[in-house]
Amino acid sequence: MHSDGPETVTFEAKGEQALKAGDIKTSSQLEIINKDLHIATLTKKDARFSIELTVERGVGYKAKEDLSPQRVESGVIILDAIFTPIRKVSYNVENMRVGTETDYNRLIMNIETDGTISPRDSFQKGLDILLGQLGELKSFREKGEQAPEVVETDVVVEDRGSGDTDYRQIAVEDVKLSRHTLNALTKNDIKTLGNLAERTEMELREIEGVGDKAIQEIHRELGNFGLLLKED
Repeated sequence: MHSDGPETVTFEAKGEQALKAGDIKTSSQLEIINKDLHIATLTKKDARFSIELTVERGVGYKAKEDLSPQRVESGVIILDAIFTPIRKVSYNVENMRVGTETDYNRLIMNIETDGTISPRDSFQKGLDILLGQLGELKSFREKGEQAPEVVETDVVVEDRGSGDTDYRQIAVEDVKLSRHTLNALTKNDIKTLGNLAERTEMELREIEGVGDKAIQEIHRELGNFGLLLKED
């Protein structure tokens, strides 16, 4: 929803057909993301289907008991609402070697959304919320204390491919590649992540022993360090 809402949309159909979310008529303020979602199936030629939907903004999960107004008009069904676009989040911390140093940790986060926001944007939004809340704690003071001077600064989230550590110098044997893939790369003088990032996917596929599975491994490990293969 591109407005503050609420917005009302209508959904009408007749005759034998399968109805999908993409059939809902919306204004320019609304956008259907999952257009292939099955709504209902009309099984008779004289069947009619008509519904009016109210779309609102919110935060988190709201049970229908919390959303129900004091009086509900006849024919209105109040539904539980899941406003969050985040479907699933998990993380894992594992040991990692960078050059000759072996005491680094790597944080791997898996974020699944409903498509209305990208995993990267949702992560950055979460950071903004967290930093804002921590900022409130930082400025907390006892009654009578002088408020500290607040200096506004911009917070920038950077990919792991930048910074003091040059991830392009990491040896391919120090990341999680299968022995088969590793042998194929080293035989072709690809010894660092930087060497990998200088190749295109098509060039890698021409190497004996590098197939679909190896390409998936390479994309995964480069992505872990904010690196990408060269575009074809």
